Amino acid sequence: YNVQVVAYKIRCALVTTVYRKSLTVNSVLQAKFTSGEIVNFMSTDTDRILNFCSSFHAFWSLPFQVGVALYLLYQQLGLAFLAGVVFAVLLIPINRWIAVKIGQLSGKMMMCKDERVKLMNELLCGIRVVKFYSWEHHFTSRINDMRDKELKYLKSRKYLDALCVYFWATTPVLISILTFTTHVLMGNTLTAAKVFTSLSLFLMLISPLNAFPWVINGLVEAWVSQEGA
Repeated sequence: YNVQVVAYKIRCALVTTVYRKSLTVNSVLQAKFTSGEIVNFMSTDTDRILNFCSSFHAFWSLPFQVGVALYLLYQQLGLAFLAGVVFAVLLIPINRWIAVKIGQLSGKMMMCKDERVKLMNELLCGIRVVKFYSWEHHFTSRINDMRDKELKYLKSRKYLDALCVYFWATTPVLISILTFTTHVLMGNTLTAAKVFTSLSLFLMLISPLNAFPWVINGLVEAWVSQEGA
């Protein structure tokens, strides 16, 4: 709750700052930014900064939850839990690559969105001239082309989001299989108490592992918005 309160205060401060700055900045500096970029600063970018607050809070709390679950697994299964840990560590480079690609696609999508909003603003401001010369088709074609590019990057990003979620949803299952197999190969016996307790601990890993890709995605998008500003 407190994190959300702070996030909304930050969003309010950012929107107010951008609005005041746009009213007081000189014409030379103002010419460097289009109307579409300013609108995105006050809407999309501020929302991403807002999401950064909860993502940053989860960025340290989720690894802590995973660490506690792994420690309890060590008490149940001994060193066999390291097989699952090693597997999880091997997945980090893949997750990092996905996060980087999501950030790149988000940046390209924001550029297309800025250009599309700029074209819409030009169309609305000069609608009389556009109607007089029958330029509707020309502007519509340009806006649709820019929208198609934006949707292409959005589609690619959503595919990566889906891959990320599926990838991390299956991770606890694979970790449990590897851990139980290693425990048996080390000459230990699996009892019902150990199995059910360990399965409960593996279920504790599902929530933070599933949420972690979205946390990284939120941090990356906030960074892209901050760089664009």
